[in-house]
Amino acid sequence: LHLLGIDTPDAARIHQLAQLLIIATQFGLQPGQTAASTTETREEFALLIDTLEVRDDSLLASLRSARTAGRLSQDDLTSLVIFIATVGQAPTVFALGNALLTLLRNPDQLTALRDNPALLTNLIDESARFAPPLRVIRRFAAIDTQFEGQTIHAGDQLQLIIPATNRDPAVFPNPNHFDIHRAARNHLGFGWASHHCLGAPVARAIAEEAFALLLPQFPNLTAAGRLELLLGETAGPTALDIVGRPHTPPTHLEAARTADVANRSVPAAPRNHACPCGSGRKFKHCHATTTS
Repeated sequence: LHLLGIDTPDAARIHQLAQLLIIATQFGLQPGQTAASTTETREEFALLIDTLEVRDDSLLASLRSARTAGRLSQDDLTSLVIFIATVGQAPTVFALGNALLTLLRNPDQLTALRDNPALLTNLIDESARFAPPLRVIRRFAAIDTQFEGQTIHAGDQLQLIIPATNRDPAVFPNPNHFDIHRAARNHLGFGWASHHCLGAPVARAIAEEAFALLLPQFPNLTAAGRLELLLGETAGPTALDIVGRPHTPPTHLEAARTADVANRSVPAAPRNHACPCGSGRKFKHCHATTTS
């Protein structure tokens, strides 16, 4: 919020509302939420960012000016502020969960990491390649383009399926194999070129610190109890129980291994048709003039 120039006592409320809206958009309505209450939340959020006193040189002031000039709609303004206020939080959490779950599903790689902690940097990239938290990137074609015999018109919306591109055998030999010895720096898990995630260095630092703390505390790390996955445009564990501290009873460890929670089949979550732009509208309503 400091980036937007919001330093008022209302900052906490703005952050709370933004979180509620982004969760409803990405993951569907949560317990206690209804379509009507989400609309009310969005209206309160829009009113707050419209009435806040901010510096003339702040980002929010610039966005308001762009709306006044007709370069942004009210929906555009609200969605941008929601995105800036929440960007990176859910992807970082899911990236951590995916890396942990993939290690548990590949115990030989977990052993290799314990034997050589220097492989931690590789783990972050290989996990982002093999099990990225964001599965779909949407872009609009700037000009008419021919690709693989298909005509892509300027303004058409394209969907890039990240797990598929990250498993291109021409780029990654044996792509369906998870291997932390692989220096997978050219994956699209953090985007690419001008669209490369600005928060990637922070996400890497958080992930490396998290595993540096987790692995010594759980020398017998094993999945146990719950495994709940979100399987959609954003993918990763929403709940993953683990055991394996130094004094965990052997019977508990054996029970966890026998249950094989890490490889449990989990049904896909209901599809959420809300537009990823953050508007909260149905996709076809929000971008009816585009193709996908």
